[in-house]
Amino acid sequence: MEEIIKAVDEFFEKHPEADFETLELFLYDNFKKEDVEEYFGMLGEAILSAEGGLRDPMGTLLDNEPEVKIIENPSEDLLKKLDVEKWPIWEKEASTFDWYYDDSEVCYILEGEVVVHTKNHKYKIKKGDLVRFKKGLSCKWEILKDIKKHYNFGIDI
Repeated sequence: MEEIIKAVDEFFEKHPEADFETLELFLYDNFKKEDVEEYFGMLGEAILSAEGGLRDPMGTLLDNEPEVKIIENPSEDLLKKLDVEKWPIWEKEASTFDWYYDDSEVCYILEGEVVVHTKNHKYKIKKGDLVRFKKGLSCKWEILKDIKKHYNFGIDI
């Protein structure tokens, strides 16, 4: 994310009269689509936060850790290093509910599929994914297929 922020600064130094559409084209030409979308999501959150006075908008923008980090098919070495098999298991049937993370959570999905809706994104999470939810995240869980996961609080990946 720092690379995109730096590129945007340099872009506007070279093109002070550029509009949003020109910036958007520049970013999509030079960075991965997912990274650009994440940048715009964080930019939107920073603007909304500034307008609502909810929290430090620059801190939000400069924080390069995504609110939900997904590692698809993590290596066996990583799972062993984290000692995932010893974590508790949580199960829930297909349903929808709101959730707030008062601490970070890392989980490994054993079965099922869920879409996690945040203020600016939706994340599709499925069997085999290792996921980290950021402390302070408010979201809505939409469980599409009954979910079963190992979980652990207060750690990071």
